[in-house]
Order: sequence, then C-alpha cells, then structure tokens
Amino acid sequence: MSNYLKSAIATIYGEEDDFILLGLTGRTGSGCSTVAGILQAEMSITKNSLFFGDNPENNEHRKQKIIRNHFEKTWEPFCLIQASSVLTLLLVESGVSEVMGFVKN
Repeated sequence: MSNYLKSAIATIYGEEDDFILLGLTGRTGSGCSTVAGILQAEMSITKNSLFFGDNPENNEHRKQKIIRNHFEKTWEPFCLIQASSVLTLLLVESGVSEVMGFVKN
C-alpha cells in the first residue's frame, strides 16, 4: 500500500481510535441504506421484537430479555462514512492532479 493511501486512511480514522468498521455493499434496493439508517439511529427509535417485560414466560423470552438489557445498556449509534466522503477528503487534501495520478496507477 502506498504512503499516500496509508496517510489518507490514517487521516480519516486516526491511529489511536477504537472503532468498528462495517462495510455495507449491495445492489440498488438490497437494503444497505436501510441497515445504515438503523445502525446510526438512536436507541430510542430503533425498533426490535425482543421480549419486553419483567416476567418472561419461557426460556426464549429470558434470552431475549438478556439481549434487550445488554442492548439498552451498551447501544452506541454508528457514524456513517460514505465512499463519496472519503474521495472528497482525498481530493481536498491532495489536489485533483495527485489523486488522478493515484487512480491511473
């Protein structure tokens, strides 16, 4: 990997950041935008079908209650970074001619 690309990646993500990177790809209408919207939503508006209540009726409800409790305590919305944003950053920081040289190679 070229120094230029390493520098661009370091600029975007930072060397010290602790994060999860998910790449969503698919054809038009496959649901990538929907999934991205769910992942960047606040917990209060994220819909799910997990058991809600104090007295689980069966083992499946108990499992769902554990998952829901974990979800409510740890949910952190994702930040959306689109490929077009990454390309724009590269253009701004490096100039069109340098980026075009990189693309041609």
